[in-house]
Amino acid sequence: MTHPWHKIPYKNKALYHAYIEITPQDTLKYELDKSTGFLMVDRPQMFSNITPFLYGFIPQTYSGELTANHVNKKLKSDYVGDLDPVDVCVLTAHNLKNGVFIKCKVIGGLRMIDGDEVDDKLIAVLDGDIAYENINDIKDLSENQLNKIKHYFETYKGNKKVELRGFFNSAEATKMVELGHLDYRELQFSS
Repeated sequence: MTHPWHKIPYKNKALYHAYIEITPQDTLKYELDKSTGFLMVDRPQMFSNITPFLYGFIPQTYSGELTANHVNKKLKSDYVGDLDPVDVCVLTAHNLKNGVFIKCKVIGGLRMIDGDEVDDKLIAVLDGDIAYENINDIKDLSENQLNKIKHYFETYKGNKKVELRGFFNSAEATKMVELGHLDYRELQFSS
């Protein structure tokens, strides 16, 4: 079996690969088991909180020291990386299943702090989806779309609070992917 985190390149020219763990149809939160590469049930989704997008991660990325240092400079803080692959939310008009790879265009992100950890959520659009073909940056999304994304992350952990520090643009999102890839390479992951 090919390990989804380690064996697929993180990008293809100007597009990034994403491994999809959760879809809007899922009532369970799935998460990749980092050691085996299998998609595992993490927990039931809280209450009626269903993800409004495809949710997964960018392969060959890791939220480590370089990622945390970059965010700390911006926030004048002292957080650490969450030690997971870089998360991505992919907007699309299509129904897909989890456990698949897609190509996507990163358009921005939501800066999130979970405890004392950097846990940014990149926002992307599915490559080739005509419903999103004119979306190139977070500013191209409607206020309603942004509020839907924000509301999901404000409530998805139930009573456990996370800090949302605002949306950021496509240039910052690209920087976060590239730093995540450098963090990954520095630790020389392999499976």
